[in-house]
Amino acid sequence: MRKLITRRGYSVLSSLFVFVTISIIASEFIFLTISMFIFSIFLVELLIFIFSVRELSSVKIIREISRRRLFVGDIISSSLVIQNDGYRTIGLLKLSKDVPEEFQSLEDVSPHTINFIPGEKIRFEYKLEALQMGRINFGKLELNLFDKFGLFYKTREVNNKDLVSVLPDVRIGRGR
Repeated sequence: MRKLITRRGYSVLSSLFVFVTISIIASEFIFLTISMFIFSIFLVELLIFIFSVRELSSVKIIREISRRRLFVGDIISSSLVIQNDGYRTIGLLKLSKDVPEEFQSLEDVSPHTINFIPGEKIRFEYKLEALQMGRINFGKLELNLFDKFGLFYKTREVNNKDLVSVLPDVRIGRGR
């Protein structure tokens, strides 16, 4: 349960319980009814979020890379296609760790979507510059799901073998 509730969710829940205890001690039943109403909204949001978590496993991610071998400093284009193959609409979906640490994104892309309906495809385009050499795995991604109030979250890690070879830049040495 600890990985399901955000800090905001913990603060809302703890302040709600403090409000309930103060209203019980002070015998103010109007505040108690209001706090129980807010707590029921919290539980309904949790129930809706649990149904969205079930649909998170049906989201398909496909990455396309322009080149598989390049030199340090070269620029490649990469695209991500996210498709909802489930039966329900998913809330706020955010993609993190979409650019490996060995690459630098040349464009400011914020890969997130709101109300991802079934059958919908979303495409994100990147221009990446290679900073380090080696065999780099482009298949490690994290898909984060949030509810509309930011109280709950769930992370799905996607691991594919999508390797790119980055070679040292020896083109300058040949000219000398």
